[in-house]
Amino acid sequence: MDPYHRACRVALVLLLAAFAHAITDQDNHVLLASDNIAIYTETIRLDPNNVSAYQQRGAVYYWKGEYDKAIEDYTEVIRLGPNYALAYRSLGITYRKKGDLQKANSDLNKANSLR
Repeated sequence: MDPYHRACRVALVLLLAAFAHAITDQDNHVLLASDNIAIYTETIRLDPNNVSAYQQRGAVYYWKGEYDKAIEDYTEVIRLGPNYALAYRSLGITYRKKGDLQKANSDLNKANSLR
């Protein structure tokens, strides 16, 4: 891909991510969940290594109660950035919500060790 098109692609990814952030409130509650998922999914399609897009899409899935999908996204964040404490914290909270306390405690402990 030539530099011009690469720059356009990066700008679009950043714009989509900013828009998705704008449609959540200050407590990170989802206002337009299906739109957020579509925006983050498109961002990931354009930039498969976008840790923020996976993290935010995981949060949307969590708030929608789609815990398995949230776990998939948080796990991908950890694969891409193994020292990202927020991903471990999010994963631990999600496992706790599902009732898997062993995995929850393991991930929450890992998050605390990375802070």
